[in-house]
Amino acid sequence: AALRLIPSPHAKTDDIRPSPNPSHELQRTLRALPNGEWPEVFHTLNAVRRLGLHHGALLEPHLHGVVRDVLKQSENLRSAVKKNAILTLADLWRGLGPTCDPELALVAPVLIKRVAESNGFLIDTAEEAIATIVDRATPRRALEAFICCSRSKNPQIRAETAIVVYKLVQRMGNRLRPNSKEVAKILEEMPLFLQDANPKTRTYGRHLLHHLLGAGLATEEELGRAVPAHVLKKALASTFAAGGHVGLPPDLGAAPGGGGALPR
Repeated sequence: AALRLIPSPHAKTDDIRPSPNPSHELQRTLRALPNGEWPEVFHTLNAVRRLGLHHGALLEPHLHGVVRDVLKQSENLRSAVKKNAILTLADLWRGLGPTCDPELALVAPVLIKRVAESNGFLIDTAEEAIATIVDRATPRRALEAFICCSRSKNPQIRAETAIVVYKLVQRMGNRLRPNSKEVAKILEEMPLFLQDANPKTRTYGRHLLHHLLGAGLATEEELGRAVPAHVLKKALASTFAAGGHVGLPPDLGAAPGGGGALPR
């Protein structure tokens, strides 16, 4: 059947049903996604969502090219297409999970950038997409991808990166080990988080520091080698709750579809 030319409202994930002819839909998608006009692209993104959610084995051999084309559409001049592209990324991880891990290095900076846009109308959609990816990706691979954004020149991107890194560390739980490559990378970035000009970045840097100490992932001696002494002293003396009790922030919540909503 021909694609409708007038976009309908953005479909909810739970309302997307399997395709009656997924092989045909895949071939049409591969042709239309990179080259179609915007109404066709909008509906083609829905086809990608359907294939990712219900026909992952069929889509998997084409995943890298499809993700690349979806990211291209996330920069589309049409706001409806932009939003549907971000919804598509979330549904790819919902349907395919860690199979999408190799695409994290491409996807993480794009979504962090969207969340960091001060006047962006896509902030909530991008936050939910990140939360879904954090929930469905291999945590170690997601941590590697998102923590790279901490070196951005944009202070808001650095702040959102600190939040995502903290959430990933929480999710990894006892799978995160002392002296691991992941902890070493967090310690490497810790001085940047704790000394950032943005107070949100510093706050989540302190949350990370206290989590590492509380979970036995790093000692004060190890932190002292990574963080300037005066910065570490101030961070260790900080409090997160009224009454002077040092503690962790509240749970970061849950987003639709299984992810955790990121705090603002």
